[in-house]
Formats: sequence, structure tokens, C-alpha cells
Amino acid sequence: MPDHNVFKGFFSYSHHDAITDPDLATMFTEDLENRINAKLANARFVIWHDKEGLRTGNRWNDKIEAEIRSSDILIVLLTPRWIESDYTRKEYSIFKELEMSRQIGDFIVPDCIAPILIRSIDRQEKHLTAEQREIYDDIKERQYMKCIVTSLLEYNEAERSILIDKIADDIEGIIERLRALPKKVSHGMSHLPTLTRSRARKEFTRAAHDFNSVDFISSAEVLIEKHRNNDKRKIYAQVDFVERLYVQSAKARINFCVARAYLSIENNELPDSLLKLDDFRSRPTRYDAYYVIRQDMPDAISICIDPAYGKSALAELALPPAPGENYWSHIATAVSYVEPAQLKAELSISLSADGLHFTNKDSLLSNPIKNKIKAIMSVAARKDGFDKKTGRIRRSISVGERD
Repeated sequence: MPDHNVFKGFFSYSHHDAITDPDLATMFTEDLENRINAKLANARFVIWHDKEGLRTGNRWNDKIEAEIRSSDILIVLLTPRWIESDYTRKEYSIFKELEMSRQIGDFIVPDCIAPILIRSIDRQEKHLTAEQREIYDDIKERQYMKCIVTSLLEYNEAERSILIDKIADDIEGIIERLRALPKKVSHGMSHLPTLTRSRARKEFTRAAHDFNSVDFISSAEVLIEKHRNNDKRKIYAQVDFVERLYVQSAKARINFCVARAYLSIENNELPDSLLKLDDFRSRPTRYDAYYVIRQDMPDAISICIDPAYGKSALAELALPPAPGENYWSHIATAVSYVEPAQLKAELSISLSADGLHFTNKDSLLSNPIKNKIKAIMSVAARKDGFDKKTGRIRRSISVGERD
């Protein structure tokens, strides 16, 4: 019988949330652990969580820190009380430090933190301290699952099972990437095998395109309605992305995806002439798009576009179509006297490296190989519109008038 590699998850949650909804801890530990193990061959996954109240009192418990430092994956039950807790923020900071230390030369191992949003934090964000906001902003940059409790409690058993299975798929993907790492990348884990060719993520269902010859944007369009008396004018938009790209050298290849996008529209001549929609958040759940305020464009109407539920890459039709529309998304409204030429639209893209693939099985990270990796990673910086300060690619979009 083959030996089993054991991968460990640390479950970070607020005890107040567990007391308020007792089923949550079971759902995201025992049920999730069983579902993940059903997907693994010759490996096992165990989730550790504080059952003994070790975080009570004012003193940090060394056992918890030891458990975090021996974990491969951090599972965060994200709520306002989680953000408020000094203990859970410390757990996050310790694991993030470990995550950043997993390197192959200049290549950092992909994200090993799995946040699960249980209660909305948006309304409470203005009350966060600087330290709490820093942690929350870091989490928002990551891909997370949304499982709002008010909806979750209404799910029947089959619907809960589907939800847990989607989260299990994401964590299985993290485990697969960890299984492909060399031993020296891990933080004290002796079970990791020699580097092998890693498989593509499940959600990538199409062939990858060469990043040097194919743009990551299939189309990006912004239109404003024609004048109708003195009525306000609707602003429509839609963005389509290529699902998967790659950059390659003679010996290695890295797959990329668009992990997040920001679409911003502003009128510098008339800053108060654009209006947000009250019902934009209530669009269909297969889309994840919501208003944000960008620090570099505070007067703009900006929309953050995250991957669709259960995905980690943006693809075509990224914005939710408006009622009665098959393609166009109604994203904002302008006062009647605004003209298309006054509007500036910009798309800002964050890319994510999906995995490193060697073209031969004997590649052991020699200095020449490390240099090849650096050369591959630098390709993104040569794309038009790359902003070194933010690490994102920015593109201007022309604004037209809808027929």
C-alpha cells in the first residue's frame, strides 16, 4: 500500500461566529475535510482548529503558533468578528509570512490561503482600524468564496453539499500545486516530492494562448445612451477576457490568467455628473462585480470584477447583463448633458501565474533555470500599459454612443 502524503489545513475563525452559528465549524472542518479527502489519491488532508479554547485570555498560545507554522493551507472564515479579533489577524499574519517564504529563487509558490466570506464586511469597513484594514485589503486581493450566512442557512442539504464541494475543489487545487513543489520550498515539510510537471487548474477548459502574440482582452466596450429629452443617460459596458495564456522559454513555461479587473469611468470636467446604480449588487450570482473607490481615481465610478463563483480566472462576459439585455451591462447613469467625449474609461488588470511547467523531467533549479524563470516572469512587464507601481496592466477604453 503506498505511503500517503499528509497535508494540513489551519482553520482560522472567530469563536463568536462559532457560538452564533454552531454548524459553521462542523461544515468548514469535518464536512470539508471529508469532501477534500474523497478527491485525493495517495494523499490525505487534515484540518486543525481550536477546540479547546486556547485563544481565551490575553496571552498568545504557543501551541496555536506551532500549528500554524506546520500547516500547508490557511482556511479563513471571514466575518466582521474575524477582522476584529487580534488572535485571528495574528494567525493570518504568521501564515502570510510563511507563504511568502516559500520561494524557488524569485518564483513564489501560488496562494495557499483560502478565505470564505461568511458575513459581509462592506458596511463595517469604514469602522476598521488601520491594522484591520490592511489585513482586509490583503484578503480582498485574493480569490475567495462567498457563503453569506443569511443565504447559507436557507440552503437545503443538497445545496450545502454543492457549496462545500466547490470549496473542496479550490483546496484540492492548492494541494496539487503543493505536491509539485521541491522539498526545499516547504517550511519544514518533509513529505513533498521532487518537482514534476503540474496539471492545469480545473476551470481552464480551453487551450492556452501565447502571451506574446494574443492579448488578454478579447474586447472591452463602453457606450452611453443617446439623448432622450432631458432624461438621464444610461452607461453600458462589457468586457471579455481570454481565459488562459502562457509565456515560455526553451525549458519552462508559466500559465497566466486574469485574476481580477477594475473598470473605471470618470468625467474630469464634471465630476458629479455620473451616478452609481442602487441595484448593481443584486445582479445574478454567477457574476461577482461590485462598486469600489480607487485611491488613484477617487471621483470615478469604479467596478471590481472578480472571477465567477467557483472560478479563479476571468473569462468572457465578465459583467452581468442588464435585465432585457443579452450582452450589455448597465453600470452607471450620466446626467443628460454629458457627452461621450467627456468620459474617460480605463481597465486595470491583475494577472496571476497559475503554475510552472518544465519541459523536461530532470530540471532541478540550477542558476540557468532560475534565470530562465526570471526572463519568463519579465514578459508581463513588457506588455503595453504595465504599471510597475501597482503591478497591474492599465488600458484606456474609448467611449462611444449607443445606437
